[in-house]
Amino acid sequence: MKKISIYCYHHPPHKGVGGRRWGEFGKRLAIRGNDVSVTVAPWSGDPPLNLIEGVKVRYLERSRWRRFPFRENRLSLRPLWIIQRLYWFFTGGGYADETDGLIDSIEEFVREDVRSGVDVIVVSCAPFHWGLHIGRELRRAPAMTRPMLAIDMRDPWSSNRIAYLNRASEWSRAREAKRELECLNLADLILAVENSVVLDSYQSSAKVEVLTNGAEMPQLKFQKEHVLNGEIRAVFVGSMYLGCIGAFVDFLIGMKQVTSALGLDFHCTIAGRWFKSDVEALAEFEFCNYRGVLSPAEVDEVWKHADLGLSIVPNEMTFTVNTKMLECFARQKPLILIGQIGEAGHFVDSNNLGFFWDSLKKKECSLALSDWIAKGIPIGPVKTLELYDLERLVDRLEVLFGSEYH
Repeated sequence: MKKISIYCYHHPPHKGVGGRRWGEFGKRLAIRGNDVSVTVAPWSGDPPLNLIEGVKVRYLERSRWRRFPFRENRLSLRPLWIIQRLYWFFTGGGYADETDGLIDSIEEFVREDVRSGVDVIVVSCAPFHWGLHIGRELRRAPAMTRPMLAIDMRDPWSSNRIAYLNRASEWSRAREAKRELECLNLADLILAVENSVVLDSYQSSAKVEVLTNGAEMPQLKFQKEHVLNGEIRAVFVGSMYLGCIGAFVDFLIGMKQVTSALGLDFHCTIAGRWFKSDVEALAEFEFCNYRGVLSPAEVDEVWKHADLGLSIVPNEMTFTVNTKMLECFARQKPLILIGQIGEAGHFVDSNNLGFFWDSLKKKECSLALSDWIAKGIPIGPVKTLELYDLERLVDRLEVLFGSEYH
């Protein structure tokens, strides 16, 4: 049995990026007898009940001084928010890290972990900076009592042009690259959803272990055709990546044209936290229904009535087989993946898991999509989904956490 402390900013009940990944890993590690705790973002008001059996939850506390990752609506803090936004805009400081302003609370929890004999600390990045601060705090602890530090890289850090540093200047990127390198140097183990998310200088490091996202994988070993009954019902669950709404709109136009030519109706239900401007971009499409953030039960109900799932990969992250794609496969639903060709697109195509819509080849894709729909949107046979099975991934985690890296 290992004592494992997970730092994951978004976590049930927070959900969001990283929450599903370490929610599932944490739950299974606890079921196997490990002592698991998770440290998450601050919570306003009374904390909700723990939603994962066997996993203890700790809530960070924000210090008086803070940076604002998102729009601040409290009137008393609005002037400070405006000043900070202007400063970042004119200096090219980029996107604020959500753990800024939490450092005192983070360091106190790390010291508590050391005192209580934690064996492994896992830090989910992003947010990125807390991996650096946790590593620095651990280096102050005596070597004999220091837990293993595992940094989990789900997204690029200093090269991120999708969210974290999408508007950053080059000098700001250089500063972040130095921080990223220090963080990786401090780590005993680097977990990465794909090797390319870490700095080039670390991609061949013995510290790096590729640990993909996972889901409960069924055995899809058969061709499956759906009875469409005159319509196709699609579902998109999750956030829209920054800068991807244009490609999504182009797909919707193409999908509607193809289904109309085949005499089918097309309906798309969208659930998740989207930017207002992205929702407004769908206003002209009567066949799209944006429902906002839904409860797990509501999401299950939406999937129950869906014929297929939709997902999208940004041009900068065509390698990512994300959790939303895997959840679609786990529900035995075909997937239409939108984006430019890369490992994720090849994975869908080669495993007959649905259809890949190449945003650079809309005409060719429309013809192929028409043929795929006419065949009854088949899926399977599948050969390599077991690589993403949660139980196999947790087997690997237990082996890695039992190794001596320090």
